Amino acid sequence: MLAKVFTSVFVQIFKKIWMVALIFSIFGLLSFGLGFLDGTLSILVPVLQITVLVLGVVMIFYSFLVCWQFFRNSFYQDQAFLYQTLPVKRSILFYGELSAFICWQIIIFALLLCGLWIGMIDQSTRDSLITIVHDGLPLVMGSTQNVWLLIFLFGCACFEQMICEMIAGIFGICAGYSTLKDKLGKSVIIGVCSYYGLAAVMLGILFGIAKSNPKLWLLLESNGLGEEIIPLLAWLALLYLIVIGLLIGASYFIIRKGINID
Repeated sequence: MLAKVFTSVFVQIFKKIWMVALIFSIFGLLSFGLGFLDGTLSILVPVLQITVLVLGVVMIFYSFLVCWQFFRNSFYQDQAFLYQTLPVKRSILFYGELSAFICWQIIIFALLLCGLWIGMIDQSTRDSLITIVHDGLPLVMGSTQNVWLLIFLFGCACFEQMICEMIAGIFGICAGYSTLKDKLGKSVIIGVCSYYGLAAVMLGILFGIAKSNPKLWLLLESNGLGEEIIPLLAWLALLYLIVIGLLIGASYFIIRKGINID
């Protein structure tokens, strides 16, 4: 049943997101293609690169809004009357939707990285970055394995930050709509405050970790890179996972207690 809920939600989200994702992909490919041309058309490349960046930001936040709106409608708006009468446990509905949301964020994140790589960065910059990763960073990080671990942990932290922001919005909806008045406004305020409040706590923990390691602290003060940065990135990724787990648990706790449908 969880798979059926996941599939249904995934398809419904696709119907709302595919156009924005397609537009982003088209502009990315146009920027990539024109980057190899000379002459009049080449002057459009900087404009297209900026457009790709803007569309990438729009695509992320639009995907958030689609997920938040779908969750609110299915649990707290008119659609919830039908949704809650299905012969399915509330936990399956909740985690089925959440799984579909996260899956879509994985797709959006991968599409964003690909689009920015081919559409916003020119070929000479791509070649320079590849050279740095293969030749320069191993000398700084101590080994090639450390370089790929650095990239992996940094990518995980960036993706988890996206998921954390989306889940904070869902928690805000659950908390805001459990009240009697000004539900939407409270949802926004709670979601924003929970995200930035937990981010501040994470920053404080990371500051303490960095401060306790003299080598790492000197590295951060000099704005440099070194293998000492890897444990800090690992802590960052772990803290994001903990925060995401706490927000999901708190959201489900509120839903399990009961739902006030408008």
